[in-house]
Amino acid sequence: MTTYTLKNARSTKERVNVFKTYFDALYSSSLNDEQKQVLLKSKIKEYINIDFYSLYEFQLLVAKERENAKPLYFIRTFRKTATEQQQRAITEYMKYVVGSANVMVHNQTTEQTAQQPRPSNWPDGLPFPGYGWGKFQSSDDVAVPVSMQYHLSEDERYNIISQYKKESKKISPDDQAWYTEYGYKKATQKNTNQANNLNSESQMDRKLLNLVGKYFDYNSEDKLKCTICKVIDAMNKDVIILKCKYGVYKQASYDELFNNKGVPGYRYVNWVSNKCRVCNGKGVFISTYKHTNDYEYTLGAKITYTSRSVSTCNACGGSGIKDIID
Repeated sequence: MTTYTLKNARSTKERVNVFKTYFDALYSSSLNDEQKQVLLKSKIKEYINIDFYSLYEFQLLVAKERENAKPLYFIRTFRKTATEQQQRAITEYMKYVVGSANVMVHNQTTEQTAQQPRPSNWPDGLPFPGYGWGKFQSSDDVAVPVSMQYHLSEDERYNIISQYKKESKKISPDDQAWYTEYGYKKATQKNTNQANNLNSESQMDRKLLNLVGKYFDYNSEDKLKCTICKVIDAMNKDVIILKCKYGVYKQASYDELFNNKGVPGYRYVNWVSNKCRVCNGKGVFISTYKHTNDYEYTLGAKITYTSRSVSTCNACGGSGIKDIID
């Protein structure tokens, strides 16, 4: 039979056996009651800090003794040593274990026998087996918690714990606490990024809307290809349509229009003379229609469809200045 000491015990079961050996020897010793009380209180405090749950397991074990004085002696000393909260924790352990076992309980008042409701979770705030009171590191011989494996990135640790949860594997309180905190951090960052993206998209939409009707010089090494163009439609930042002199159409991106540094390329022109009065120099009329879908067909998702139409100004043929482009 293997003999364990508290120092080399690596599980709650082993620590309970160590405590029983100590308690039996102390209880049957020739020491007086005061000396026994001092030593037993010291040992109980040690177990509270190393593996609190093992004291509950020992209480169940010692309760099986034929001699009632022995379990009562332990319970009386435990109550003198532990705080009120710790004493209540033993009762909560009892409720959890009884509920998990689907025990049938007879109510003497109602004379009815019913099954105890099965608890869905471990009692809130109570140490798991192997954990000291208020401690977040297990005393068992277990691997380093995933959340403390700092050679892995935070996302890698989060993904590993997520997979453990999917597989219903046991997760240490350390990992659970870190997982919850980091998950909240990720969600907050995601919301912030989405808000920033929406702001950026809104700013670009405003720029594109104001771009229609603007004039640009198109410079080329070939002088015959140099011309002046006007934006007649801006579908998005990568597809902007320009109408140039002599009925030529070009397509460019927003960056090509405003951030071009070389030749050939576009240069913005603040063209103000001879504007068409019908379209106010824009050359086109743009109408936008937005429609929000019926939730009944999209499973609760709110989707807004936007359609737009562009019609050329008949007065200037879409140039905005009849005597320049046409």
